[in-house]
Amino acid sequence: MKIAFSILIFIHGLIHLLGFAKGFGLREVKELTLPISKTMGLFWLIGALFFLIFCVLYLMNHQYSWLVGMAAVITSQILIILFWQDAKFGTIPNIAVLLVSLMAFGSDNFQQLIQLETELGFL
Repeated sequence: MKIAFSILIFIHGLIHLLGFAKGFGLREVKELTLPISKTMGLFWLIGALFFLIFCVLYLMNHQYSWLVGMAAVITSQILIILFWQDAKFGTIPNIAVLLVSLMAFGSDNFQQLIQLETELGFL
């Protein structure tokens, strides 16, 4: 399941690169009918990088992967809202990443609490 989710994240990140490519005129993207400025193209690139970094950190079980996941979802969802006509279905993987990030956040906080209580118990 972890591999399947990682593939979903990776593909979602690559789809964000289409907005970057269109914004910078690197490629004509017929699926994106709304015009994309270079500034917005940079935000599409940032969203892609957040998702790709999250994918790697998630596979490595990194303690703070949830933080990058949240940044990816926030960036992506803002872009989706701005380009709703073309990008509305991106909300589905964003919800999945949000849920996984929230669970990772909870797990991380729980582990920190256990570590703190263990340290206090040995004093």
